[in-house]
Amino acid sequence: MADNITTNPGTGGAVLASDDIGGVQYPRTKLVIGADGVNGGDVSAANPLPITSASLPLPTGAATEATLATLASTVRAEDTASVSGDTGVFVLAVRADTDAPTSGSDGDYTALKCDEAGRLKVAVQPGGYPLVTGNITSATSSVPINVARVSNVMVYVAGTFSGVNFTFEGSLNSTNGTDGQWFGI
Repeated sequence: MADNITTNPGTGGAVLASDDIGGVQYPRTKLVIGADGVNGGDVSAANPLPITSASLPLPTGAATEATLATLASTVRAEDTASVSGDTGVFVLAVRADTDAPTSGSDGDYTALKCDEAGRLKVAVQPGGYPLVTGNITSATSSVPINVARVSNVMVYVAGTFSGVNFTFEGSLNSTNGTDGQWFGI
């Protein structure tokens, strides 16, 4: 069957828009906006059907809920400067009195962990530094090692020595391992 229906067949009546679906004609209608007796224009891309959130089946007050806008305002782009009065999402951490590996794979998100006093645990192992090696070839040579962030230092000296002395020194203000004030450890 063809789409559209002609009224008063044989006498040339009006043609009504329809769609033939499986032999049944379904009428096609055009929506017009406006209250009773008012033509607000046909619904189109330029004159869309007005829909407000107040008319949707939402819980009472949801359409005007202020916290939705507040929640959206907590999203920040990376490297966005902070501004006084910024809001944000409260971050929780898991209390973990004993050290245990965090589950997951490399690149997975994971929970922040705190100890019994609420201090954030940042590692369950001592700090690791790359191995520092060097040669001492005279009484005035040295091998500086920056250990500013460690709590314990281990030094291993290997070689064949005869009549030599080692002095281990530290500095709180050296910038390059040779300047600053040094004291014996």
